[in-house]
Amino acid sequence: MMMMMLIVAASVSFGQTTALEYFNRGSGRAEKNDYDGAIADYSRAIALDPKYVDAYLGRALAREAKKNYAGAIIDLTKAIQLQATNVEAYYSRGHAKMTMGDSEGAIADYSKTIELDPKHAKAFYFRGTIRGHNVDAVGEIADYSKAVELDPKDDSAYYARGLARRLRGDVEGAIADFTAAIKINPKSKLAYYARASARHQKADYAGAVSDYTKMIELDPKDIKAYSNRGFAHSSKKDYDEAIADYTKVLELDPKMVSAYVDRAISRKLNGDYEGAIADYTKALEAEPEVSRYAELGEIKYLNKDYPGAIAAFTKAIDLSPYDDSLYRKRAAAYWALKNIPRANADAKKAAELEQKP
Repeated sequence: MMMMMLIVAASVSFGQTTALEYFNRGSGRAEKNDYDGAIADYSRAIALDPKYVDAYLGRALAREAKKNYAGAIIDLTKAIQLQATNVEAYYSRGHAKMTMGDSEGAIADYSKTIELDPKHAKAFYFRGTIRGHNVDAVGEIADYSKAVELDPKDDSAYYARGLARRLRGDVEGAIADFTAAIKINPKSKLAYYARASARHQKADYAGAVSDYTKMIELDPKDIKAYSNRGFAHSSKKDYDEAIADYTKVLELDPKMVSAYVDRAISRKLNGDYEGAIADYTKALEAEPEVSRYAELGEIKYLNKDYPGAIAAFTKAIDLSPYDDSLYRKRAAAYWALKNIPRANADAKKAAELEQKP
């Protein structure tokens, strides 16, 4: 009988799942994005071994994947209590705190990560991100610079530093960083866009056009790239090219009212008043606005359609009856028609409005 009991006990012991086995199964489930299953297995591993640091870390990451950041922080804090020098725990907790908006706590955790591992490039990167949100320009750029130094192949760090530099007025430095990011990742639309915008700011319109063109090569349906390239072409006074880009925008999205307005401006500058009038009319059908009626009136005036100009200025005045400039513009149209009484009345109204505080 005693022998039989020993055999039974041995078989039960042999059939038990260990903490390690639960941990391994949880890790496998996490790799397959089965986070609920992973959390259950990590929890079983912790129940069997309450000091299983890796199980707390694994469950924290699974919880973070489920957007349960508060739960992740609890697990990571427990891992730190068990192992005060665990770099991954501090780094991951910093990320969870950052996501929850605890900037001070996140900076503290990233700083501890850096203290334990001075070569942790991503900790510098994310600490720089938070410092940027906290308007700590010096700390932000210093952290991004350290991230770049530690990991020269991280295009995101160059890109982030470029944004920070441009925001602080260092446009040349920003362009250099965006260029470095593009060299590492030639398919980074964000870096091309940022460099194009910075180049436009420096009046390098040809450079901006080149970058927007690259964005279009990467994504032929990128409406924003066509629209911005149109603006760059217009800044170069290449109005035909600008008009072509705005036309492409409208081909991709016929309801994009701003493209009608932008194309109207380019057509006006290109001397195509009829085309500009058609575009402003289309834009006004969708979204009536004072400035668009005023611009339409001015173009009709230039096109010597004085009754049409008066009608447009009147619409603008209906929407903004206290704008003295609109009365002056309508007065000019009345003068052109030799309607002196109406012209004088509008000129008088404009003077009255101008004198009001």
